[in-house]
Amino acid sequence: MFQSTIDELFNTALGILNLQERQRTRLFVRRDRFGRYFSCLVYIPRDRFTSDIRERIEQTLKRAFNGERFDSSVAVSESVLARLHVVVRPKSGEKPEYDVHEIEARLAQIVRNWQDELRDILIEKHGEERGLKLSHRFGRALPAGYIESVTPWIAAADVEAVSQLKDSHDVRLHLYRPRKKSDGALRFKVFRMGAPIALSDALPMLENMGLRVNSEHPYEMQVPGINIHIQDFQVEPLVALGENLELARERFQAGFRANLARADRKRWLQSTGACRRTRRA
Repeated sequence: MFQSTIDELFNTALGILNLQERQRTRLFVRRDRFGRYFSCLVYIPRDRFTSDIRERIEQTLKRAFNGERFDSSVAVSESVLARLHVVVRPKSGEKPEYDVHEIEARLAQIVRNWQDELRDILIEKHGEERGLKLSHRFGRALPAGYIESVTPWIAAADVEAVSQLKDSHDVRLHLYRPRKKSDGALRFKVFRMGAPIALSDALPMLENMGLRVNSEHPYEMQVPGINIHIQDFQVEPLVALGENLELARERFQAGFRANLARADRKRWLQSTGACRRTRRA
């Protein structure tokens, strides 16, 4: 610090202040005036900091500055950010050229995970305020099995659908053809609060509407105050849908929604009838 110029201290201090407890990765580099070493301050989200992440960051900085050896220290406090200080000593006679923004991008990629990708996509689609709200409320509630199977881009569309649910009687549907599939396979997703659709109800409805069900992947989201179920069916059409999937999707989803409403009403009438018979008895 004592060897830093006033401008170097000002720029570093202002950059750290601008982080404002944001969970993002930042790199600040100061080169020793005699070229003996590079002093690197790396801020990363505290909940991502592991020994593996630390080692990968150190090795990245060592390569970036043609380091012969390095020293590092860690500071972890109540802040949401952890600070890693790495002093890289380049090989004798080396004068490495470097781009701080490029190195910072590489470090951010090391720290990034699936949730980061989803958050950034939601912010890109809905703006920072709404994107962060969707990410915090619904994105973090997605279960591990879902995260392992679904890309962040598909998850962003699912989060948007889930956020539109109003009550246990509401349902959101999505019939689509995966981009990587060329064999005519389709996916049909059902988003619902409360209880999921029983498989014994869903299979007859889908088959009667011209789809063969090959598999189902159910997921449960535990959002504060409510439970949300995502049922992901892998299906194939029994008859050709034609090239216009958009038109077929609208008709199919409207028909499934109507059938589901009738099934729910029938179940409700049966349950109320059973309650009346119990009271009479």
